[in-house]
Amino acid sequence: MRGSAASLASMPSFSFDIEDVRDLGDGFTGITLIGPPVETSAALAVGGTLLVPTKDGGQASCECVEFPLVDLGPERVAWVRVSVIGVLPRDVQTGRRANRDS
Repeated sequence: MRGSAASLASMPSFSFDIEDVRDLGDGFTGITLIGPPVETSAALAVGGTLLVPTKDGGQASCECVEFPLVDLGPERVAWVRVSVIGVLPRDVQTGRRANRDS
């Protein structure tokens, strides 16, 4: 059992805390989730699946569609910016963590 727990802990992952949700409007697909990275030992790619926390306490399985270049200022230059489809902006729970579905 201890070996299994160690294996899970060392699995590559990608996660970030959602601080903002934006609809970038015309020319952009989906909604854009923005926040500081937490774990980046694995990559997140277009076509990948991101588990996004929702206000009802669940998670939405969302497809990553692009990584828009949104200027957040110098203090947030390292923050994640990922556009997804599969959830509405009003349903996303900010202040919680989004995780790559492995």
